[in-house]
Amino acid sequence: MTEQFKGLELKEKELNERIRYLEIKEKGTRMTLKKIIDCVHRFVPDPAYLVLKMIRCLYGLLKSGSVSKEFYSSNCIALSKTVMNKTSLGVSVRNDAMKFSIVWKCFLIKQGDDTDPMDVFSFLFFLGSFGLKSLCDKLELLTLFGELYIKTEVPFSGQDNLLRHMFGSEKKFSGHIQYLIKWEKHIIAVAFICIFEMEDTFPPVPLLKTCLKGIRKRAREMVKKGSDAATKNDAISMELSSLTTVLKCISKFKLESSFSPAPLELRVNQLEKEMEENTNAESSLTGKDNLSNSENKGSGVALPDIDQPHLVIRKKHALSSIESQNQGKRLKVDGSHRSIS
Repeated sequence: MTEQFKGLELKEKELNERIRYLEIKEKGTRMTLKKIIDCVHRFVPDPAYLVLKMIRCLYGLLKSGSVSKEFYSSNCIALSKTVMNKTSLGVSVRNDAMKFSIVWKCFLIKQGDDTDPMDVFSFLFFLGSFGLKSLCDKLELLTLFGELYIKTEVPFSGQDNLLRHMFGSEKKFSGHIQYLIKWEKHIIAVAFICIFEMEDTFPPVPLLKTCLKGIRKRAREMVKKGSDAATKNDAISMELSSLTTVLKCISKFKLESSFSPAPLELRVNQLEKEMEENTNAESSLTGKDNLSNSENKGSGVALPDIDQPHLVIRKKHALSSIESQNQGKRLKVDGSHRSIS
């Protein structure tokens, strides 16, 4: 038993040396995946612990800016594949993977609109490989997968298999689609309907129409909550983003013949113009406010900065008038400081 632990320590030391080599010699470049996978496969019978260790090290490089998100995501996918379908993941490894997946999920949330589809896919692949589907609820997972299919021209390698691995066979997706419709995730439902060719059971057009009604309703509700420019812009941004997703869905699954995208495209153009006009108006108001503030500062009692002696000279007359009106207070001005006594 002791010899086995010694062997593991030696191999882990070798792995750490490989990681340091990659960090120093191959920082910011796309390394050959074979180097990582060959290294991992030396650790038999269960490489899960070492895969997790390597992914966490790569995450550290990502956070430090040493590697790109694409570099991190592609290597995480390759590493996760080595433990996919492993039935004997240890409890401690699974727990550590769960803790790290929470960190990873928070990182993706902070990325917001900058999150790339590959970033999401690598995260989902990690969850599937380590049996961590429970980290996200069913609705969230289905939504993430649906958005991947809508936003990417071609599915990632292994994406279909990962979907079935986490949600079961095609027969079960009828229930999943009904679940999405129940929770008003109509556009995601349409994506899966088209993927699994269930148009006869679930006609897409009524769902698209319901989706658009929901988008308009949310936009109106947002505007009702406040009439300020920021609220209006938020409503426009929400509607723009949602309509863009609908248009991508129509294009991706070739639904143009049954649902014309032309009215949506006109609406998107209109919203973009409104957003631009609001932004220009806001910039104009900000400029006027700044000008007004600077003028007010010039007419008030506040003294100019000491590094502007020409302004001090021009204001001497105004200051003497103020002194006469405010008896009991003396304003003293010299070349180095100001004080009120």
